[in-house]
Amino acid sequence: RRTRRPARAPARPRATDRATARPPAAPQLFKKGLRAAPRNRYLLQSWLCMEARSGSSEAAARVWSIAASRRALDGATWQARAMQHSAEGRVRAARRAFAKGVDAEPSHTALYHAWGVMEFELGNVTAARELFQRGVWSKASTAEESVALWSTWALLEERAGDVGRAREYLRSALKADRFSVSARTVWAAVEGRAGERAAARSLYEDAITLDPQNAEVWAAYEAFERAAGLVENADDVQARAAAAREAWEGRQTLAAGAGAELPATGLLPGPLLAAGAAA
Repeated sequence: RRTRRPARAPARPRATDRATARPPAAPQLFKKGLRAAPRNRYLLQSWLCMEARSGSSEAAARVWSIAASRRALDGATWQARAMQHSAEGRVRAARRAFAKGVDAEPSHTALYHAWGVMEFELGNVTAARELFQRGVWSKASTAEESVALWSTWALLEERAGDVGRAREYLRSALKADRFSVSARTVWAAVEGRAGERAAARSLYEDAITLDPQNAEVWAAYEAFERAAGLVENADDVQARAAAAREAWEGRQTLAAGAGAELPATGLLPGPLLAAGAAA
């Protein structure tokens, strides 16, 4: 009589099935890119960050050895290494990497930004503030970098309970780029959480005026109204968002007929307000 075979254990998911894993072909693509541009900082940083997110310390260490040999004086390289250590819970190693990055490239604003966020998350508010101040002094190379730095600092101050200081820093963000949609959206959210609905609406409306097709702004605006229990207001925002999308699509059709193409700005494909509904 035949004995019944024990059931086979289910196959382990492949790397591509895991949300945090890297696609198997990715390392070969990075290697191919680096053969063409051996010292490309963006390729090296992206590869290192990918390996760190995948949870493979050994792979990240191998990529780091390549990056360190080619871009040892690059702040972005050290930032990626520091963030890898931070993700692994190795805080001291992360601080050393951040410090080496600052020594190598003191003007790399993103280093202070990332380091400050890490310290704040660890509860070191004073250290975080000092790092953000150093980031401001480093003179960001682009308005976008400056806006991101001030906006994040503002959000950290809000979390620390100082809404007044958050507003001050958001004003600084708008001084860096007076047309910034992201700074207005962040500020609107701060005012909404502070109960200042009129101020929040004004900022959302300003952001929409600057970028009428920005789906993220529309989603945040609608979520703000729904969170306040103002269903009619939220429905109105939703309808306006849909109308803005239809208008943009109509212009795209006309532009395509003329052989041109309109920029999509912040417009996202698919349902406009999915993100806001989940917020």
